[in-house]
Amino acid sequence: MPLADLGLRRQVALTVPYFVPAVLAVSGTDYLVTVRRLAKIVAPLKTVRVIEAPTELPKFNYMMVWHPRLTAEPAQQWLREQMRAVASKV
Repeated sequence: MPLADLGLRRQVALTVPYFVPAVLAVSGTDYLVTVRRLAKIVAPLKTVRVIEAPTELPKFNYMMVWHPRLTAEPAQQWLREQMRAVASKV
């Protein structure tokens, strides 16, 4: 159930580009961050409490972005294929 349906709105206090710094940033505060797989890794931290989301969160699209000059680069092609293969199993 979206927050708006509950008469609530999100209050963003901090924006960071990666998940690990996000978890560290909320450690020891009353803020929260939504992560799934990383939660299992950080669960042993005493300053972080891990709980299940009350409802299933909607899925979202993942995208890969690269500079056009790397499109034909064999190593980049290999890496993108590996990422596609892994992402297709998630």
